[in-house]
Amino acid sequence: MRPELLSYVPDEVHFKDGKLDITGWYFKQPKGKVVKARLLFFHGNAENVSSHFVSLYWLLEHGYEFLIYDYPGYGISEGRPTPENTVTSGLAAARWLREQSPATPIAFFGQSLGGAVTLTTALSARNEMPICLVTVESTFASYKRAARSIMANSWVTWLFQPLAYILFSDKSAPKGHLKELAPIPLIVVHGEDDPMIDIQLGRNLFDEAAEPKEFWPVPGGSHGDAFTRQEFRQKLLGKLTQYCHQK
Repeated sequence: MRPELLSYVPDEVHFKDGKLDITGWYFKQPKGKVVKARLLFFHGNAENVSSHFVSLYWLLEHGYEFLIYDYPGYGISEGRPTPENTVTSGLAAARWLREQSPATPIAFFGQSLGGAVTLTTALSARNEMPICLVTVESTFASYKRAARSIMANSWVTWLFQPLAYILFSDKSAPKGHLKELAPIPLIVVHGEDDPMIDIQLGRNLFDEAAEPKEFWPVPGGSHGDAFTRQEFRQKLLGKLTQYCHQK
């Protein structure tokens, strides 16, 4: 996707994860318009920001901004992905986003493998900065359990993607730590017919987490398509209003 063709043209931004230059697209509101909240978007294990941004692009029409960034080795971000730097680059992105306006609430959003990275990053960042809401879609808490599910369905396509090797270890997985996310509200969204990540993995994640939390099954939903539906867009807008609007 060529960003200059969009109605909301993103700024290409750069920030550092150690010595690595990390690249993202920052979608802003027009100058002078009130920003309700900002979201940090952790995308899944394929392609780069130029394809994944569409999942949240609709939020721009409702007064929100978001930053989507590429992990090391994705797009034009430097380096190669490791279990550690998928999290440290997320922390760098969160810090950059907060610096733009420290008083504006920040929510985390992640899809697929990016949802697990979202959770681990939120657990690392929760004592450093306020996070008003964490939403994850089509994801899991255990990489090992996810690997079994993925390999049973489409192992060929996943084995040769950059972050696939992470699925063989729970070293950087959120499993076992999810209760520590509270009191940050958590929403777990999962398609009932997800062919890639079985919905039971999403339910396992939800069961391990502490309140406040909500589980949103998507009837007939596939992998990461909940927010193509108006019903789920409205539900997320409602939760952003509840948890993230400045008082």
